[in-house]
Amino acid sequence: MSPIVLLIVCVSVAGVSADSVDCTPDQDNGCRATCDDGTTLDISSLLSYPYKIAVDDNSVGQYFTYSPCSGLDCGALDEITVCLDNQGNCGSTHSSMWAVTKKDPLTFTVEYSCGVGTFCTSSAFTFVQNDDEETKVVYTSQEDGAYQFQVTGKCVGQMNCVNEPSNGHKKKSVIGPAGLVLMI
Repeated sequence: MSPIVLLIVCVSVAGVSADSVDCTPDQDNGCRATCDDGTTLDISSLLSYPYKIAVDDNSVGQYFTYSPCSGLDCGALDEITVCLDNQGNCGSTHSSMWAVTKKDPLTFTVEYSCGVGTFCTSSAFTFVQNDDEETKVVYTSQEDGAYQFQVTGKCVGQMNCVNEPSNGHKKKSVIGPAGLVLMI
């Protein structure tokens, strides 16, 4: 009877781990990753990088600067993805881990850790798709040895996502005079 119980436990554990899908970061673009299920995530045009994230907790600092596509100078270091007050390394694209944790609504995480031999506090970004037209980024807390951020909006990394104007009209391209393309 105990082998049956063991089998049930193994099946249950395997079912839980199947929800998360690991992704492989693009070697040439720190803003893209391809997941094991074929999903491509791209945060290249999500925000205007480098992006400043204000912090309400003065014990942490005043602001973070986030630049996942190309990195930035942070104190004496370069190619840093998340920087605290222009001097504190909070993780690098070169040591990032991406994973889709939910398909509907799309939810995925990107963890930026420190490079080998580098001391820093890492950063974890959770991207959550919702109905908001505006993309919002907030610092939420420091947990599990990492700064935690949440990014929300209609388009948070899914390919070919287009925000529709809030007045309900759809954007469409129209070829105008002399081949001019107009967005209506």
